[in-house]
Amino acid sequence: MNLTEYLEQDRKAVTAALQQAGGPQQTEAALEKALDRLLLRYNEECADEHLREAAMHMLQTARTLLPLTDSVGETRVWKLEASSAGTARKDSAMHPAVPVLIMAGLLLCGLPAAAPLFADLSGLEVRWIVLMIAAAVVGGILLMIAGYLQGQRGAARKAMKQPADTHTGQQKVDVYIDPDKAWQCLRGLVMAADRNLQDVQERAALDAQTEEQKNGLMIYADLQLCGDLLEMAYSAESEEMKSRLKFALHKQGIEAEDYAPGRETAFECLPGAVTVTLRPALTRDDAILRKGLASVS
Repeated sequence: MNLTEYLEQDRKAVTAALQQAGGPQQTEAALEKALDRLLLRYNEECADEHLREAAMHMLQTARTLLPLTDSVGETRVWKLEASSAGTARKDSAMHPAVPVLIMAGLLLCGLPAAAPLFADLSGLEVRWIVLMIAAAVVGGILLMIAGYLQGQRGAARKAMKQPADTHTGQQKVDVYIDPDKAWQCLRGLVMAADRNLQDVQERAALDAQTEEQKNGLMIYADLQLCGDLLEMAYSAESEEMKSRLKFALHKQGIEAEDYAPGRETAFECLPGAVTVTLRPALTRDDAILRKGLASVS
């Protein structure tokens, strides 16, 4: 089994931990625990020491990428206003003193205009005329004050409606990590690690094959030497030398066969006055490793 299959078996526990995490730090801790469990499981099941070491380095690299999980989160900005929303809804659009000031100002301003309707101005004293003019001036001042208060009221309400991205008031930033996106990121990292492990495994197999080919060349060279030595032993009719060479080859699973009728395919046959083995054939499990040499009458 590879790392991805182990991770899929642990998916229920990982997703539950991610859903409970919420924030970036908690999510990173949950992913680190998942990678630790994954590495432990892989080390228990994998018998190849080189693959275990490669998996450890790859998962360590994956851990260094975990702080990037906040890139799959949602950022929320909260703004603390000077007044609550409920208070803002209860506030009226007009200052409480504005209606009173408007009414008083209108009355005072209208007094000089309404005086001729009720009295003969020619008979009034100068002081009454001055008082009516003063009342009109005061009324105008009251109307100006009412306008000023209402303007301040409108500016305050407008400021309360400013969006949260402005630099007024206190702000709070929360980042929420999407558990599904975090799982997909983790799975992608593990799949990449599996591909790298597969490359390591294929490279090791290729190296082993190359080494085996080298050993095969060495075996071929040894067979050539042993065949030549046996040919010399047969020529010298040295039974002791033949016995030692055959025993050494037998320990390697190789048999030195003398010529016999029916085994012509294992020998290079030369015509001769008598049938005699000049060099035995070297075989392993009935497979011919090196043909022998025989004189056949």
